[in-house]
Amino acid sequence: MTQIDLPPQKSVGHLTLLRQPKTLTPKQFNALPIEERLEIVRSASGRKKYDLLLETADTAALVSRLPVQELYLLVKELGREDAVELLPLLDAEQFTSFLDLEAWQGDRLDGAAMFDWIAALAEGGDELVAARLRQLDFDLLVVFFHTLLDVTGSPGEIEDEEVRAEAVRRNGGYEIVYRDEEKGKEVAVLLDLLFRLDNDLFRDLLEAVRWEAQSMLEEDVYQQRAVRLRELGFPDPFEARAAFARLEAAQLEAQSEKKKPLQPLQEVSSPTFFLNLVSGEGMLGELLARGLRPDSAWELTFLVNKVLLAQGGDPGSLDAVRHAAQTVYGGVNLALEVLGADDFARIETLFADCYSEHLFRVGHTLTLELCRRAQALNMSPLAPYLEGEFLTLVRALDRSRPLFPLFFDDPRRAGERPFASRHDLQRAEAMLTRIEGMGALFAALPFFLPDPADVDLAGCQPAAEELGLSHFILTALANQLLGRSFLPLPLPSEELVLLHRTISHDGSLLEEVRRSCCETLESFWAGAGECVDWALDLLHDGFCALAEKEIDPRYVEGLIVRLKS
Repeated sequence: MTQIDLPPQKSVGHLTLLRQPKTLTPKQFNALPIEERLEIVRSASGRKKYDLLLETADTAALVSRLPVQELYLLVKELGREDAVELLPLLDAEQFTSFLDLEAWQGDRLDGAAMFDWIAALAEGGDELVAARLRQLDFDLLVVFFHTLLDVTGSPGEIEDEEVRAEAVRRNGGYEIVYRDEEKGKEVAVLLDLLFRLDNDLFRDLLEAVRWEAQSMLEEDVYQQRAVRLRELGFPDPFEARAAFARLEAAQLEAQSEKKKPLQPLQEVSSPTFFLNLVSGEGMLGELLARGLRPDSAWELTFLVNKVLLAQGGDPGSLDAVRHAAQTVYGGVNLALEVLGADDFARIETLFADCYSEHLFRVGHTLTLELCRRAQALNMSPLAPYLEGEFLTLVRALDRSRPLFPLFFDDPRRAGERPFASRHDLQRAEAMLTRIEGMGALFAALPFFLPDPADVDLAGCQPAAEELGLSHFILTALANQLLGRSFLPLPLPSEELVLLHRTISHDGSLLEEVRRSCCETLESFWAGAGECVDWALDLLHDGFCALAEKEIDPRYVEGLIVRLKS
């Protein structure tokens, strides 16, 4: 039996009442008003949400009140084969929406995909399947059968009575050629069902398939689908790109002066599925924890769908929807935290008075400044030699929709995520400033970063293509510490032990050596010490930490070494 937990708070008008947590029996759960049961169902996800729906005494009534996208994602998460009890409860409008979301490839109907959804209704019996087909748009059904079969002859065209009788017994008198022999066996079963239960629809469909031009009809059906999807918050993919249009913070107030709250769909509850897909952190998390108005819930959902399409995501992919939800959540939260600073009252006002899309666009625009700086770095002499976290950050930012590297959250993690907070912005800005400082430092040093095509490191390690900024800095410092000029000339491998004794003790870089290196670099450019701490840390961890007997010239980190011939 599914555990049913009573929510710790209840909304009554504009008030939120707190109550003691409690586990309900199925009988107690079904005794609750439908709105409270809906709230419990909506707060759950995955298998638990599905089980709660089936636990209710009036499952069909609850299903009819849930947003269709929420139901669709639930079925996608569980898989059609594990949601067979739910699918027969969908009404015709909900079922059509399922087809709109999944049974199309661009502007072409995917007949096989549509057939699989129709076949999934079989749990409800033949009468239900026939009823759903009867309720679907006729032109959609014609295009559907067009994709699966051709009708080459009608009953009246067969003169021989015995042949006609046999044809009527098999296919209602029609000559049918299936486009896929294996799939045709299943389609024939569906046609037989229609022939038995709705002969008029059967004949009308096959006559239309024979005489109607598929291409023109499919275009009309596609346009009807576009209208229905727009009502669910899915605009044209080209129009969806506007979600990422620039909007400066200074323009936000003017953009939101005439905000009109989005009118929620009255027949269903407001959508909340996206809340289960995001972290819930930051100032936006605090706002949502205090309750979300229905118009705001619809507004955020439509924005998630718009961003999903702009990102080229599949509405049926839970991962794609999750990524879009995280992108929206992060962008809106980033704008609220930057514009509202730490004034929660100001943040509440911004969220109430501004369109969510405008807040999201402001958040995205804030990251575009980071993109501009990353692009400048990629055009600088530093670019071929960026390494480690510097390279990861610049790659994540130098794109039309900048992302935040996961190593900021955990140095052991690779990959990226959407920007989500003012803290994210500040951390990325700080590292960019360090990299830009490296550019100023190298511009002041007594040597130039070479064009990679001109580098010749034959007989040395690392290979030319593995060179990083650290190699130039640390090798020049090592040469100076060994009494030579401050230049990144390869170190003779036989001097590595001497260098190790000079700069380290007990596996650590000597503090006086660190200070001396920083002073040397500061003499070229003020502020260099903070910029190169990471390189000195690399020398500490990758060279000084070794015992003398462990030093292998082939694997020394951060130094250019000439190997013995």
